[in-house]
Amino acid sequence: MVNGMRKLNADEEIEFYKEIIADPQKEKMLNNVRDSFHVLYSRSQLLLSLITICLTITGFSGPKIAEANMTSRILIINGLFFVLLSAVILLSGPLFIKWVHCFKAETFEETIKALIHRRDIRTRKYEIAVYMLVIGLTAYVGSVITYMLNI
Repeated sequence: MVNGMRKLNADEEIEFYKEIIADPQKEKMLNNVRDSFHVLYSRSQLLLSLITICLTITGFSGPKIAEANMTSRILIINGLFFVLLSAVILLSGPLFIKWVHCFKAETFEETIKALIHRRDIRTRKYEIAVYMLVIGLTAYVGSVITYMLNI
């Protein structure tokens, strides 16, 4: 049981699909919730792409910037830490896959409520990841500025 929902086996999942398809209102409700997960997933992928760019740049220019002085070194290390933290939060939250149709509570309404709760938790993790990324990028920019002032 996860959030009052239990994982369905393949046969139970097929029956759940039939239940949903048989009622257009249920199908529309579940599609709306599933769409909100999709938006969250897409935005998280965008952040992960930005994180990848940051890490790639750090691989090429990070050592040179860190050599400039202690301030640059501290800032780039902090930047790297917060960018990586953001990636971990994204991968363990919004980008962690759990299929909408393979969990079910006692009633359809309880299932939707549990899915909304799961979506809200993932949204909060996404927001935290954004904040961590902004802190990391700020530290990166600070390290580059410090580097530029000292060359």
